[in-house]
Amino acid sequence: MTPDPIGLLGMDPNLYGYALNNPIMVTDPLGLSGVSCSRDCERQPIFKYSLPEYYAKFKQFLEPYVVGGGFLVAGGVVTYAGIITTGVGYGSMPATGPFGFIVGTSGLVVTGVGGSMVTVGLDIYVDEFRCRFDLPEWVDVIPNFELLPHN
Repeated sequence: MTPDPIGLLGMDPNLYGYALNNPIMVTDPLGLSGVSCSRDCERQPIFKYSLPEYYAKFKQFLEPYVVGGGFLVAGGVVTYAGIITTGVGYGSMPATGPFGFIVGTSGLVVTGVGGSMVTVGLDIYVDEFRCRFDLPEWVDVIPNFELLPHN
């Protein structure tokens, strides 16, 4: 029965947390997954997966939502900036002439890029739902476009 080999460097004041607070029945020499010792001392895993396997499953589940949400938020910000730039550019045309026209037109392009980012973000969400719930192929925002692979 020993406390956590790395001591307080694990940022946990509970020095027996690495063994699920049961250092007599649980061993975890590498700190990756607790293993219990049954009556005949055959080591039985407490967790179904190791820490790296849990991370891979969590990442696989969460990645589409993080990436899709990132595209949606970034696309919204870029679209908003493009709308403001368009308004400022075209609104200043009487005072600035062609410069205002160039700025306004650039704002329209930025707005289009932002709208495209929002569309890609929506497509990532819809693709994920389509694959998870076995929806038909026609349920798609951008047909034949897969930014993230699906298993």
